[in-house]
Amino acid sequence: MKKNKGNKKSKSSKKWNVSKLNNAFRQSYRLLVKQLLDFYTEEELEVFAELLPEMPTDELEQTLVNGLLYNWMFYNYNIKRDTDDVDMDSVAVPYENTVAAILLKNEDSNLKKDVVEYIQAARREPFSFWQVKKVIPRIGVRIADMITAEERFVNDSSITINAITGDIMYAHVVGLDNFFIFNVIAPIPLKPLQYRAKVNDFIEELSLTDWDGFNRVNLLYYRSEFFNFYLDCVEEMLDPELPNLVNRDGHQIVFSESEYSFSPENKLLIQSKLNLVKDFIDTEDFKDGARVYIWSGKDKSPNSNEDILKGHVFIGADSIKTECNSKERDAELKKHLLGTMGTLIEHQRTSHETPETKEDVAQAVRNTTSSIESGKSSHSNSELDKELQKIADKLHMAWADDVVPALGNRTPRAVAATPEGRKAVSELIDDFENQQNSSRNEDFLRFDFNKLRKELDIPLR
Repeated sequence: MKKNKGNKKSKSSKKWNVSKLNNAFRQSYRLLVKQLLDFYTEEELEVFAELLPEMPTDELEQTLVNGLLYNWMFYNYNIKRDTDDVDMDSVAVPYENTVAAILLKNEDSNLKKDVVEYIQAARREPFSFWQVKKVIPRIGVRIADMITAEERFVNDSSITINAITGDIMYAHVVGLDNFFIFNVIAPIPLKPLQYRAKVNDFIEELSLTDWDGFNRVNLLYYRSEFFNFYLDCVEEMLDPELPNLVNRDGHQIVFSESEYSFSPENKLLIQSKLNLVKDFIDTEDFKDGARVYIWSGKDKSPNSNEDILKGHVFIGADSIKTECNSKERDAELKKHLLGTMGTLIEHQRTSHETPETKEDVAQAVRNTTSSIESGKSSHSNSELDKELQKIADKLHMAWADDVVPALGNRTPRAVAATPEGRKAVSELIDDFENQQNSSRNEDFLRFDFNKLRKELDIPLR
């Protein structure tokens, strides 16, 4: 009696697995690089490399060239030089003038079947933005295309070392028989807090274009837009904008210094005139041999009648130097001094320094760049925030030793030496904290006022 072959369990029809995919990737990459070099000289490829933002190290720049630019050119860039006058939107995708397409056309009979299938699959896949949904240590990551919402599980144990749930990866994901690998993954991920909204805006712009909806093939038409958008994000990370820092008057923080000259014999007359103006207070202290005055004025914040420190005036042997933290205050102080002194003084120079060029802020930016160089780029912006917070904290803590008009032109540290003084200083700190808590400015760097209370031996709140 013959066996019923229909009852025999058939072996799985799947021939691909992760190991085979990775092997096909390695073989195809070598062939594609060779094909690329057949079309372009090293000098021509260097021109393409100029598309990339300037990297802090040659190593990272080479990583971006090898890991992103070359792969993008393999599958997305039309290498023939006679396509300038062609409406590429009318040409079917995947394109036939890419490195990968020409390799298949010229070498099909000489290529291994696995390599051919892999390259064909890769040609049908667009580069896209994938968000990490779940990280399974030492196994892989589940990711979702932010444009089509399609999900993939990528078997890649190495990516789980640094991948964080929520990270946005610019990547080329290739799969066969429902096994997926990263054919290309850009070296710097985008952090969701900074870039989720920006990517969504980019997607919204794509949705307004004249096409037939979101699908993987149609996304190939937008190969250049995807590539350039990612590079813009990288450039922004490497050269981040600082928070919008403003003073109590609402003016942009700009460190302004001015200098005025006078005849040495008029020094006492100038000091006496300054002592008659209530906005200028003689601290009776000296800095680099110059007498230190503070310039105070009313706080311009709503519902505030407090006197605040607006600048410093230093009277030397034959010159006056001033310091303010905005251009507007510097101009106001200049008008005030010239109006008071008349022809006794003569304005010599004014300089302005933005927070970006101040050494401590510049160091924060350098620290951010250093983290990118060392491969910690996914945290670059948070590290910059921490450095800026340190600077803001230092400025707040320095208040303890500043001369404060509301405390009778004494320092909070000196006043807090008595129980009555501690109460007065505590009330001022409470006012500062309440003002901060009522601010809706998201760019405002928050300060923990308990640090100041602890420094001045005031009960914590």
